[in-house]
Amino acid sequence: MSAKKVRFSIAAKAMLFVTLMFSISAAVIISLNVRAERQTDIDELYERARHLGRSSAALVQEDLVSDSKSRLDPVFEQIASQPDVARVFAIGLNGLMIADGEPGRSQGMMSTVDRLAARAWERGAEVWERTDDHVSFAMPIFKKGRTLAILRLDMSLDSLDARADRILMRNLLLYLVGLGIALPATALALSRAMRPVTRLTQAAEAMAARNFDTRLDIRTHDELEVLGEAFNEMARQLKSSMDRVRWLAFMDDLSRLPNKTGFRERLNPAVKSAKTPGALLIVD
Repeated sequence: MSAKKVRFSIAAKAMLFVTLMFSISAAVIISLNVRAERQTDIDELYERARHLGRSSAALVQEDLVSDSKSRLDPVFEQIASQPDVARVFAIGLNGLMIADGEPGRSQGMMSTVDRLAARAWERGAEVWERTDDHVSFAMPIFKKGRTLAILRLDMSLDSLDARADRILMRNLLLYLVGLGIALPATALALSRAMRPVTRLTQAAEAMAARNFDTRLDIRTHDELEVLGEAFNEMARQLKSSMDRVRWLAFMDDLSRLPNKTGFRERLNPAVKSAKTPGALLIVD
């Protein structure tokens, strides 16, 4: 594999690894952030619903005592107009709906028993319940220790869902911006880190082409520098070994003169380059 292919392969794997790790980290952070923000919003909605319920109970208490139904509906309609209020109504002791925040809704016996109101009536305390799209609240309305009615309040989670979507989109945008910064930074750092690797690859290719004088000068003060020094030592020993093999192949070790093979190696080029024909007598 050429140095260019090696460099491209390492760069592609590194970029893929960085993208994968960045995406996993971002997914975890975004998920935790959205969940934390949503839980905070729900807690605030609980508090707002509790405050609205208590203030509404105090507001309609006297009208319930005086049984002034004509004054109750406008009050409940005003409560129903508050942000995130899906429905508000009051249930009497006999299960009759006393007042409703939706104009035109008929009052009287409810078609089904409101389980949350029944629980609040049984416990004599506030009761909460959360569904997929609502936070429901039932609160007894007291007067001198006597339960007058149950205030039922449903708060919609639609605005919270919309806000969660906005938070998610904001975090995704931040993720894309972060990824857009991280990838070029990684590419720049990788380019600098790959230079010694590229030089090592090129030096190895030169050695494979029998260029045993190849040497490396890597000053990174890390493992790559140690590898470069080891490569240089290997190249020196290999060159020494090859020089020794060549000496034994073409020189006489005793006389230190060219042997027959060495003589032929030097003679053949001279004969081929001779401009006039001739003969050579060899005496051994």
